[in-house]
Amino acid sequence: MIVNKSSKPKKIMMIAALGGAAALLWGALFVWAAEPLGKTPTQITEPSVLYAGYDLEQIAEDMTQYVGDNSKVSRIASWLPSPDSRYMQRYIAIASSEQPYGLTLFYEPLDAAGYGELPEAARDLEFAEQSRNNAIVLFAMIGNVDRLTFAYRNTGAPDELITSDYVPLLAYNRSDFSFEADFADKQNHVERLGQYLEQSQSEANVAAALPGEVNPVSYVSESPDGEYFFEVYGQVEHVTSGGMMAAEGIRLLRAGNGEVLWELSPGYYQQSFLWSPDNRYAAVSYQARTGGGTVIVDTEGGAELAVPDVEAIRDFWDGQTTVDDQRPDPYLEALEWVDSDRLRLRIQWEGEDARYEGELVYSMSNQKIVELNLRESGI
Repeated sequence: MIVNKSSKPKKIMMIAALGGAAALLWGALFVWAAEPLGKTPTQITEPSVLYAGYDLEQIAEDMTQYVGDNSKVSRIASWLPSPDSRYMQRYIAIASSEQPYGLTLFYEPLDAAGYGELPEAARDLEFAEQSRNNAIVLFAMIGNVDRLTFAYRNTGAPDELITSDYVPLLAYNRSDFSFEADFADKQNHVERLGQYLEQSQSEANVAAALPGEVNPVSYVSESPDGEYFFEVYGQVEHVTSGGMMAAEGIRLLRAGNGEVLWELSPGYYQQSFLWSPDNRYAAVSYQARTGGGTVIVDTEGGAELAVPDVEAIRDFWDGQTTVDDQRPDPYLEALEWVDSDRLRLRIQWEGEDARYEGELVYSMSNQKIVELNLRESGI
């Protein structure tokens, strides 16, 4: 759902999920284009308390259990500071037709002439930190949103949302954060959220300044029990895709002593992390230049578990399928942990004259597919 708050009549329209940079928007979407909310001087009041720079009491006035509550969600988004002062957020897109429910915030240049370049999410630690804090606030204020994406364009935007003109720079899953919302007690919720924000900000600063660290850390995902955390660090400047540079690597560290348990290099693009309920496993998803992949890491020693590839999926499926040998573009993304042993993943690949997509459930203990739903569409 993409929504627009303005004095003009609201326009709502259905759009289809797009490929490439807009691959994050799956299923039916509604669009709302909006001018940034503003207040006249007589409306401005000083907040009683600011937590990490946020007026959480004001934002909490629009707390909602549902990401589909577009007016409240749009107002919440409008209160968030832009991670880059040269950009403003005008559009949001809500994907609420099926789980996981998603929300995308779209940012465009304040200068209509544009800037010729996008924010450097992997190098600008302040940008990454502000984006992460914005994600925490959104997850805390919107009860059922599962995934957040922040997308940017470096040219002036027309008065309609064209998702293919934006590059998704950062994405977050609810499971990346251990904070739990308390919708029954708003005041307690605000205070706890404020404390969590300030603690999270402090931990991110410490992680970014580990002894001997030479590459900037752009993203940190902590396990719910606080025992482990992932870092996405550095960037490979000569490898780009859609204006983004690949991360130099991803690593899993033990929180107590900084011991590196697992590492992947290069770190690809658009990384996301899902922790199993018992904190033992972590699903690490990423996007490559063509397609995307997922690896499962066992925190007990850092072993990497194999995940099914296209051929394994085809063998498990009863029906007839094909693969485009030139551009199979396989895509495998972790969606949710069904329980501490089973992981649900989204799958897609290109066939000779068709596209195959669907979901599967994979068992850690058996290391095999236990459920598969697959559909074919023409391309």
